[in-house]
Amino acid sequence: MKIKIIMTITILGCFYSCTTSKYTIMKHSQIQSQDLDNSLVNYIPLEDELVEKSAVLDSSYKLISAKKYLTLDSYVTRLQESGANSSDFYLVKTLFDITQLNYSQAQKSLAKVNDNGCKLLKNLLTIDLNYEIERTESTFNYKAYLQRYQHLIDTYPDNNVLRKIVAIRLRYLRYKY
Repeated sequence: MKIKIIMTITILGCFYSCTTSKYTIMKHSQIQSQDLDNSLVNYIPLEDELVEKSAVLDSSYKLISAKKYLTLDSYVTRLQESGANSSDFYLVKTLFDITQLNYSQAQKSLAKVNDNGCKLLKNLLTIDLNYEIERTESTFNYKAYLQRYQHLIDTYPDNNVLRKIVAIRLRYLRYKY
């Protein structure tokens, strides 16, 4: 009996770890309150104003924060079936696909995001998604990703949260996570 319980817990633990996203989606203001110096969490920063001005993003963010991914899946499906094609919808679809570890699909959705209000986020996610897709390939270029992240920091030199977020990404990159 104990062996069955241990095996069940082990299998569930493996399943959970295989489906748990390595990215945490949070509002910019919430990330600022985190101690990022020794963090091992890859944050995806959403601008507070962007979330507040869009009902689609606000509803989706609340579901993501509560880790209600099945409800989010239903919500995204309903939006898609109703013909939604706004930048907000594609950003939500991108975030949902990231939580599902479906990086190729997230990349396709991100390409359809045109809102200038999330240019920094789009640039960061483009690098992240390319990294996730390419890291399993034998042609992965470590130095190219160092340069891409450095270019992002150089483009937004006053954004201290971005610097800390990229530092975490670089830590993962160096240790091949």
